[in-house]
Amino acid sequence: MKWFEQIQVRYFALVWVGLTFYLPGGDLLASTLLYNAPWYGWILGFWYYQYTLVILALAATVLTPAHTPIKVIVGPQPTATQMRPSLAFTLFLFPLSMVCLYVMYLPLSYIAPDFVNYWLIDLPDWIYFEGDQLLFLPNVATLVITCVVAPVVEEFAFRGVILHRWTHKYGLWPAILWSSLLFAVVHPDILGAFTFGIGMCILYLRTQSLWVPILCHSAYNLFVWCWDLTFMFIDGPDFVYTLETLQSGWPWGAAAAVIVVVWAALYLRRPRPPVTWTLPAL
Repeated sequence: MKWFEQIQVRYFALVWVGLTFYLPGGDLLASTLLYNAPWYGWILGFWYYQYTLVILALAATVLTPAHTPIKVIVGPQPTATQMRPSLAFTLFLFPLSMVCLYVMYLPLSYIAPDFVNYWLIDLPDWIYFEGDQLLFLPNVATLVITCVVAPVVEEFAFRGVILHRWTHKYGLWPAILWSSLLFAVVHPDILGAFTFGIGMCILYLRTQSLWVPILCHSAYNLFVWCWDLTFMFIDGPDFVYTLETLQSGWPWGAAAAVIVVVWAALYLRRPRPPVTWTLPAL
């Protein structure tokens, strides 16, 4: 029996979603290792602990069947010819995600403001200042988890393992949609993360190398981090993002929509090489 017939990703899916709402051992972590930690130490400590549990769940999922073809799943190292258009496509996903954010949350900010505050606005910081000084080591720790740990773990889990398993079970396009939805449901910008997940699936299928979505995911997160850092320097580290900030920022969404339409129109006019819509291990 092949590995994708044996593997059970439903348990990883439960862990992935469940850890968003409940972190087992969190109270013990808070009362021991993080008891005397600074405020940013608490954020980073819980963040790293959460990803440790995700990695353990993923390892248990992958190691259950025999002979998991990890080398086949990961594929060859990408070439510069593959990476250039892939990074350009990833850059396109940034304004698309901004459009998705405003399409979803701008109306919800008037209809269900408490939910928007809980799910999007009142999130922990991921860029750390002390007064006006940017903290070096805490921000390095943030970059490691956002630009290294998260891309590797999430791309291997969702594009490498889950996409293969659900393609075998449901077919390619349902697997792309469902795996991208599962990827998105724990992210603050659910609709934007959903489109991003589909984009990473497309890159994986086009290049047959998991390194491409991993590197593009890393580049995307780094770009978002630098974008937020730039605005923190412009607005000051004491700036607080509120519901009113979201509502008054709709011109950003409109500008992003124009960029998306123009970019997509230019792309669709260009000739494109044919794509083999199959996964490496199937």
